[in-house]
Amino acid sequence: MGPRSLLWALEPLLKRNKGADHEANIFAVLYPSARIIRAFEFAAVDGAVDCTEPQGTISPPHSYAERFWRAREWFTRYKRDKEHVKELVLFDVKSSSEQDPSAQIYLTSIEQSKSAAFYICVSGSDPTFVELIPNTHMPPAPPLGKNASNTYFQLNTTRTPQTSPSQNGPLNLWGSPYRMPLALLSDAVARIVDCAHGHGDYANPWTGQSFPGWRPAKVTSFAPFLEPHSTSQHYNAFLGVMDMYRAILSNPQADLVFDFVHLAPRLADFKIVKNNRQFLVQYKKDGRTDRSAITNNLRASIGRTGTGDEIRYYFTPFERYFRAAPDSLHDCADMNKV
Repeated sequence: MGPRSLLWALEPLLKRNKGADHEANIFAVLYPSARIIRAFEFAAVDGAVDCTEPQGTISPPHSYAERFWRAREWFTRYKRDKEHVKELVLFDVKSSSEQDPSAQIYLTSIEQSKSAAFYICVSGSDPTFVELIPNTHMPPAPPLGKNASNTYFQLNTTRTPQTSPSQNGPLNLWGSPYRMPLALLSDAVARIVDCAHGHGDYANPWTGQSFPGWRPAKVTSFAPFLEPHSTSQHYNAFLGVMDMYRAILSNPQADLVFDFVHLAPRLADFKIVKNNRQFLVQYKKDGRTDRSAITNNLRASIGRTGTGDEIRYYFTPFERYFRAAPDSLHDCADMNKV
């Protein structure tokens, strides 16, 4: 068995990677909807729904990177223009790797609960179903960055079933009002858009369960929610990636396509597509200041020497395998999943 087939065989067993898998699948399913904007990694939420226009008036979908860029440029240009207002409904993706239905819990922070209008929750025991949970508790408010509360609370209700697992299946029984097949998620989001425009209550497209009186909170700003906070350690990397994207856009003769890596941050920060081949790129900023002018750009490496013979790597062996051979993913049938 070759090294690639071995790693791909072991991949489903690595719980720490499953959250990125579930999030990528969610955004792959939602990709045909041009309203969906995917946030940059380490933002306050995972994504947003553009509710500015009524149904059927949004242009055909672009890549998630282009949607992000266009929305960011819009908010920058019309920041103080009250005649050009774009309304976003924010959401976050949650996942659980527990196989026991009574242990399938989804957590959010107090600060995130002030931003996300709804949550899309996925259980690893059966990822063909999702639970869309409306946030009925708090109005939207910008995150506080370094002062944000890290206190978490449980979104859903779980209890030990009184009947046998064979009767209840692999999913938490108490999530039934919010649950639907993954294939119906786009329909559910379209209903949330209608609800945001005042066209009745949101109702689960599979169960018919409605949520009377709930209206998804809308925000009219971009940076506080869909970018890393300006006081966080991730903000400089974000600015660096945006500079590279700007450079690619300004040089169309290069025939390069910039897009987010949909398994970020597990694989890389972004990808460049050339002739239908994907090249994964990880952006790192070397923060050391004790370099001479001669060696300043010569000795920045992926590893840092720790105590004794210890080397502190940025990436795990699994991640370095793919970054060492980026072409190993270029033949994926659906590039929106990588």
